[in-house]
Amino acid sequence: MGRPISKKKIGAPGSTPVILFSDAFISTASSQSAPNSVYILKQISTIRFQVSDGVNTGEVTLQAGPITGPGQGRIDVTPFGGGPIEYASKINDRTVVTFEDHRYSYDLHATSVNHS
Repeated sequence: MGRPISKKKIGAPGSTPVILFSDAFISTASSQSAPNSVYILKQISTIRFQVSDGVNTGEVTLQAGPITGPGQGRIDVTPFGGGPIEYASKINDRTVVTFEDHRYSYDLHATSVNHS
């Protein structure tokens, strides 16, 4: 599996940036969660994660493109310097591989999300 994701990069959003799913439909939920509200509780593999949106907890598997059903999640990857958004196909502690077959070192940055 490579190096597991550091505990510093997972968990509920707070004062430090954590990995968030851009879009996800948690396996135990009745509908998709709000964008950028799903966070990792536990890494099961490089493509599967136990996640939560603060209400529902379940598993998701990384997908490219639109989320079409329960148990699917997408993490958008923006290449340094710009370029089209890519979708994470595997994540470990230091690198992310995309469905577009690129490998990047990554850094987390705080974002502001309005859920109104």
